[in-house]
Amino acid sequence: MLENRRPKFEERIRRLAGFGHRGSTTDHERAAADYLCNDLAASGFRPERESFRGSSSFGGRILIHLVFAVFGAVAFWWMPIVSTIVGVVVLCSLWAEQTTRGVWLSWPLVRAPSVNIVARLPASSPRLRVIVSGHYDTQRTGLLWWLGKHLIPLLWWLPAMLKPPLLLLGLAIFGQVVLSAVAIFAGPLPAVSAANWIVLGAYAIGFALLTDWSIGKFVAGAADNATGAAAAIAVAEAWRDAPTPGVELVLLIPSCEETGMLGAAAWADRHRQELRDVPTVFLNFDNLGVGDPRFFGAEIPLFGPPAHFPPAMIEIARAAAADLGLLDPGPHTMPGPTDGIAFLVRGLRGMTIVSFRTHGYMPWYHLPGDTADHVDFVAAWRGVELGWLCVERMTTELDDDGR
Repeated sequence: MLENRRPKFEERIRRLAGFGHRGSTTDHERAAADYLCNDLAASGFRPERESFRGSSSFGGRILIHLVFAVFGAVAFWWMPIVSTIVGVVVLCSLWAEQTTRGVWLSWPLVRAPSVNIVARLPASSPRLRVIVSGHYDTQRTGLLWWLGKHLIPLLWWLPAMLKPPLLLLGLAIFGQVVLSAVAIFAGPLPAVSAANWIVLGAYAIGFALLTDWSIGKFVAGAADNATGAAAAIAVAEAWRDAPTPGVELVLLIPSCEETGMLGAAAWADRHRQELRDVPTVFLNFDNLGVGDPRFFGAEIPLFGPPAHFPPAMIEIARAAAADLGLLDPGPHTMPGPTDGIAFLVRGLRGMTIVSFRTHGYMPWYHLPGDTADHVDFVAAWRGVELGWLCVERMTTELDDDGR
């Protein structure tokens, strides 16, 4: 039943990677959306396009925050209260945007049209709804990602609270707030003024890296995330052949994950009432075929505290991984979030399945080498098998409240 989907799974990955890139809100993204809709229709689904406002550059969205922070740091010398206020606003906006709770300072860059692709397999009087998702857009590359490839394994043992990639930038902005607050009451003391220059130096490094990322070329995105979109479709096809009575399945293939999980957040916000009416859980696929499939214990935003997966979902994933005989499947944490965080912060319960090598090493993550030639299709398919077992357990082991 599931195994029969494997050849088509591999074909979809190669076809999606064959677009060259599927950069968020670009013509290539729209072409990929057309392909996915036609493919789903040919497979017997009734796909729908749900439009939302997206962005083409996550780096650009963060860069706007840094521009405001630089203005605040410069204001330190002539009006420290302005520096304090600006710093606080930047920190709050970073938190809101990186956890998908809102779009604040980067609003001007989140105006481009994009689409999520949705197909439903309804059930009569459903007691439970399962969302199976995997985004289809791809990321811009840059020096930041080359550095990340080498730094992530070095930071593997850090606790989850210290893994957000923008933590150092956030600390620099917080330092700006503290320094300007001191200056309000004590004046620009020499030591305080010198420390502010250090903050500006940190901003200069961040400005160079973020500018490079914000205008970088889009990658082919075979592993990240043609594999995830193809995995979600394979699970939905297998479900259609053998559904669990009383359970509705929603196949969600969102876009703009690579620019801030905008598609998944938009879909969940648009359907918030129906998500309240029927207990809903999710299974999210991202970046398969780079190593053994694994599952998360928490989603790590670029800035802000981790969003933890519910213990019941971790136990379901652990049991499913044991059924497959996987070694060291999780729960793990990695710097940077997936669409799973958009669901978690909105109160949905579920799990994200990913892949990486020992200590989080991903040789082509957001780099030009993320092509179909570098996908381990055997490992990627094991990710699909893990997801299918998780869905089976979710629908049979959870009660009518999804717990």
